[in-house]
Amino acid sequence: MVFRADRVAPLRVNLDGARVEVSETAGQAREASLGTVPDFAFAGPGVRLSDVMPGGAAAQAGVQPGDVLLRYNDTEVTSLQQYSNLLRESAAGDVIRLQILRAGQTLELSATLLAR
Repeated sequence: MVFRADRVAPLRVNLDGARVEVSETAGQAREASLGTVPDFAFAGPGVRLSDVMPGGAAAQAGVQPGDVLLRYNDTEVTSLQQYSNLLRESAAGDVIRLQILRAGQTLELSATLLAR
């Protein structure tokens, strides 16, 4: 078996019938930051945030660790990949609307994205 560390293309798994989410922005660096750390073990719906960076856009908007991000502007957040794509499509200075779930209550917040 040969192992190579110089592979440029991402590894892909092909599963029959599996839905593959592809974005035109995939591979592009994000320019905007909300300042959140997702909970990678959360299975949804939405994206649960394990942490919020002090001084970041999310913290300034009132987002807290444990909140579940349900909507980003007018788009339902269905996966961590989609959330990442939405951030890639945004720019520093954009004002975004967030719908979050906190302790069983749905909240609407507004955040101004910061430069990454």
